Amino acid sequence: MSTKAKELLKFAQELAPSISDWYSFHNALFGIHGKLGKLFKTQEEREAFFNTIEYRKIDKLAKDIEQRQNDSKEAKILVRLPESLKEQLTSEAELGGYKSVNDLCIKKLAQPVETLV
Repeated sequence: MSTKAKELLKFAQELAPSISDWYSFHNALFGIHGKLGKLFKTQEEREAFFNTIEYRKIDKLAKDIEQRQNDSKEAKILVRLPESLKEQLTSEAELGGYKSVNDLCIKKLAQPVETLV
């Protein structure tokens, strides 16, 4: 158990500095395809892990990321798109010379609705 817990903590510590939001951090660790499920195969193992020092350290990392996110001047939203619309936006961003689809979406969202009709 201890080796697996340490491996998960190491993974979390390496991930934490490069991740911008708590949600992504949580999913990478505890989501359906997350590292926890890969390391701890049974319910009993997972329950035991949640009582370890390593889990408490991971929880602290998550809270630090959440605080960092709350201190940020950026806001994030999650929009689910059909694959065809994502492909269209990707092409439009490339053709328009945008650095990313995100930059294109910001420009589009910043336009008043009246100008889009």
